[in-house]
Amino acid sequence: MKNLIIALICIATFAGCKKDKQADTTITANTILGKWDLTAYTNKLYRNDVFVQDIPLEYFNYQFEFLPNGKVLYYEGHITSDGEYSITRDGDKYIFFSGIQGRHGALDNGYGVIKMLSKTSIQLTFENVVGSQKYVFTETLVKM
Repeated sequence: MKNLIIALICIATFAGCKKDKQADTTITANTILGKWDLTAYTNKLYRNDVFVQDIPLEYFNYQFEFLPNGKVLYYEGHITSDGEYSITRDGDKYIFFSGIQGRHGALDNGYGVIKMLSKTSIQLTFENVVGSQKYVFTETLVKM
């Protein structure tokens, strides 16, 4: 009888434990709709695949607004630009493309990896290779 009570207590204990739900990390153009604020930015320089230094960024209050028609609005202080974006899946990665007029008037476009950190936070990582140097830019954005 004692073993039966212990067994029932164990079953009740394990049945009462609930597993934490994993955040849905599926990304589509719809999951990022809305206005996002840049909250963190890193730019790392590698030479021959060896880390060299962090390169600081002047912070200009960056914001992005993703619209349902594949358009993106980019706000940097008093400057507003527009462009296009798309998201595609490549295996277990989601590839983000953006083409925006930069603050200096030149087209700023590229492909990167986009991750959904939570329902209100995303991370974009871009790599730019020039000769033996590789720049890795990581931007974290929070939904406003």
